[in-house]
Amino acid sequence: MRVPKSLKVFGMLLILALVFSGCQAAAPAAPVQEAAATEAPAAEAAPAEAAAPAEAASGAQLICVIVPPVENPFFGAMSEIAAAKATELGYDVLQLVHDDDANKQMELFETCIARAASAIILDNAGADASVAAVQKAKDAGIPSFLVDREITQEGVAVAQIVSNNYQGATILAEYFVEMVGEEGNFVELTGRDTDTNAHIRSQGYHDVIDEYPGLVMVAQQTANWSQTEAYGVMESILQANPEIKGVIAGNDTMALGAQAAL
Repeated sequence: MRVPKSLKVFGMLLILALVFSGCQAAAPAAPVQEAAATEAPAAEAAPAEAAAPAEAASGAQLICVIVPPVENPFFGAMSEIAAAKATELGYDVLQLVHDDDANKQMELFETCIARAASAIILDNAGADASVAAVQKAKDAGIPSFLVDREITQEGVAVAQIVSNNYQGATILAEYFVEMVGEEGNFVELTGRDTDTNAHIRSQGYHDVIDEYPGLVMVAQQTANWSQTEAYGVMESILQANPEIKGVIAGNDTMALGAQAAL
């Protein structure tokens, strides 16, 4: 069944609005850290801690930067920014990609350990599956600094620096309700199931949207943070549910994929 043109146009505008509002919502959320306030000094002291072994050894020390697939601009920018700062501080940098594969991530950690890295900066490949790799680095005397995604065990990484995903999600959900109204069918595209951020954002969405019984979620499916996957998922959903008023997604790349399918 073809989706009426009017719904397509409205859906496009809605998803674009969600993308822009997601960018705007990030600003107030960024200063709010999920990590305890007492962890902030540890994060600020990180360059000094990492520099300590550098003074004891000859030559430049190595920083490993390990991130998810850089086809996602967010992860690509994260890797480049971290690498640029490490280089500015006088470190050699090894930029690596784990492709959201915990086994590959472990191999990359082993490479960094073998090369006696001074520290590892990580956006991990799974909240549970990454604990072993971070622990292995810790046992080898190499500190890990986690950004964006948390692991489920405390005290293994030196610091876990994350934004307040729940707060950002509730702000976005409020804007979503404002855009679509208090009645109608909607679709949710969620992030990778092994990523705690995906669950936190979804919970934030539903804690707001579920207060409006007239808003009915006709489909909820993961697109694993991927624009390409979101396009395919959205096409399939529309076949069974052509009459929707809006799509809310866990990140901007999935929203753009859904927009392309409308």
